[in-house]
Amino acid sequence: MNLKDVAILACVITSLIYTDDSAVASDGSHYEQDEVKTLTVHFEPSQMLQLIAPITEISKNNDEGVKLRNQYYQKAIPLAQQYGFKNHGQLVVTETIVGDFSPGAYVIGSWPSLNAFDEFANLPEWPTLKTLRIEAWDELKLFNAEINAPLSLSFREDKFYTVVFAWSNPQRPNDYTSYLAGIEPALNRVGGRFMLKIKHPTMESHDASAEAPNQITFVEWNTKNGFATLQQQEDYKRFTGLRDSGLEKIEFHRLAPLIPE
Repeated sequence: MNLKDVAILACVITSLIYTDDSAVASDGSHYEQDEVKTLTVHFEPSQMLQLIAPITEISKNNDEGVKLRNQYYQKAIPLAQQYGFKNHGQLVVTETIVGDFSPGAYVIGSWPSLNAFDEFANLPEWPTLKTLRIEAWDELKLFNAEINAPLSLSFREDKFYTVVFAWSNPQRPNDYTSYLAGIEPALNRVGGRFMLKIKHPTMESHDASAEAPNQITFVEWNTKNGFATLQQQEDYKRFTGLRDSGLEKIEFHRLAPLIPE
């Protein structure tokens, strides 16, 4: 999906209200405008986090695709907002390191609860609107997960971010967890930190039979080459066998927060 379409998606879903010191979204997320601009998103327990990943660049990057997406925005988004859906901002995909799926961005959304989301999904008009996604986007994946404890995520313009979508090997389901635990000291030493681990999200996509990843992991880095530096550490290398045995598939992206000027 090109960045113009991504920007349209974000703008249609929610508007922004600015103050002198920071930009405050109508959903309560903040775009700090001090020395370092930061996109900060907060979730309370029982809220549902939603990552929205659209692609239009294959065959839908045309006038008809724009028309269909506008229809979806005009009908589906206001309806979703009635049930508490909020758009908190977006993380632009600057590079896909591993994987065939490469959206233009991941939009960060939320719902008040799983029940609110289910009520929306059970509306009689929703199946028709949901079908419109297939006509309007080449792919539109949504990853959903309930938040169990208060969670604040801050994405700074002077930091670097990666996200890994991991599909575990069912024969060795614990190996990937052991790998992440084993590499954490080396990760921290080279200026990285685990921001968020989403376990067992659900997924919506054009392919109803597609399996959701077992885990989504966000990492913040102090430097752009942080991951390359991590790969050279001996106490990282000793755990790569667990990574390889514990995974069937991964998608690995570099991200940057899109912070309004």
